[in-house]
Amino acid sequence: MCKRESKQYEDEKEWHMQFYRNVTCNIDEDVFRPLFDEKMGCPTKAIRQLVAMSILKEGAGCSDETLYENCRYNLLWRAALGLFNIDDQCPAISSYYHLRELICD
Repeated sequence: MCKRESKQYEDEKEWHMQFYRNVTCNIDEDVFRPLFDEKMGCPTKAIRQLVAMSILKEGAGCSDETLYENCRYNLLWRAALGLFNIDDQCPAISSYYHLRELICD
């Protein structure tokens, strides 16, 4: 990234950093633990990222496809989820759907 874009990307006042710090980091994963048992296990990715994905989706009013595309390729959305490194893996869409299914049941 050039200096100007890097400065904005790393700015703590930008929406993606505010979302990460005030939303993603503050999601209490323990609230969701009763949804999983020892046999089934739990999602391979942090539950907080999956919940944050749902919040981003609703806030942006986008489709599941657009959500997943943004979470995989949009640097600002990735940062909002705490995926700061280019090789950080986005939660699988199947994990996202699985958590939503458990919450809605």
